[in-house]
Amino acid sequence: MEWTLDKINQYVTGKIGESLNLDYKALAALQDSKELAKDVSSFANSDGGIIIYGIKEKNQIPTAIDSDATKCPNAETIEQILSSHISPKISNLKIHSLPNPNHHNTLLVIEIPRSDLAPHMAKDNRYYKRYNLKSAPMEHYEIEDIRHRLILPNIEITPRQAEIRQQNNLHVIDFLAVIVNCNNSLVLYYSLQINFPKSWVLDLTPWGFESNTETEINVNGANELYKTWTKNFLPPSSMHLWKNKQFTLGKAVKIEIPPNEFKPIYFIVSCPDASDKIIEYYPLFQQDVLSWNRIESN
Repeated sequence: MEWTLDKINQYVTGKIGESLNLDYKALAALQDSKELAKDVSSFANSDGGIIIYGIKEKNQIPTAIDSDATKCPNAETIEQILSSHISPKISNLKIHSLPNPNHHNTLLVIEIPRSDLAPHMAKDNRYYKRYNLKSAPMEHYEIEDIRHRLILPNIEITPRQAEIRQQNNLHVIDFLAVIVNCNNSLVLYYSLQINFPKSWVLDLTPWGFESNTETEINVNGANELYKTWTKNFLPPSSMHLWKNKQFTLGKAVKIEIPPNEFKPIYFIVSCPDASDKIIEYYPLFQQDVLSWNRIESN
């Protein structure tokens, strides 16, 4: 994922709140190595996510880019701290440094994957998870559950970025999404639910989905009306999901989005022997291209 100041500003101006997969921290938080390791390990032990250092927040909503003059460690130093404070080491961490427009300093973004090597222990010999938008100690049974992570179904859904066209005062995109099995276990049976804002115009019947319900979803403190599309993937008509097997859900479908109606979309995956997985994506603009930023999953 490419990180720019424009993208950071979209989080602030869009008032994208903290979630299970997103956290904002002041630059001063980087001075506490133990707290840094605790926060990063909690994301890896949960479902992964992003920590942005250098953002002020109030009630979990970003308010401004930090103007603190605290010296920010560089990406290499942060990586060394995490390697020495977390066991086992978290693979595939991505650390991005960006110039801070409010001070002669940098902003720091840490992308943390959902780790297949979990549970990861912090320097204080404890295991942490993301809970109520904070890092919380894990119970013994939770640690044991995570040890079985590789054998439980873990299906990921990723929407593709798309060019934005203008048509009849609407924003028009061609929507595609990829589904993949990230674990070792074969997945035979699963269902997928996709929730789009009701104001969006689209048709997923070419993908074999049906729409028969509407629901209210709380988005940044306000109830928004959503339309639900669902499909059950069952053998023999549906493809099995082997490890790392991925496929697109169908050919691109057109979505028409009214002005000022760019709201998150939600995927809900259900599998036998696993809890429902909720994945939230928020649309972001960059030069007439719409990309999807993953916000929340559980």
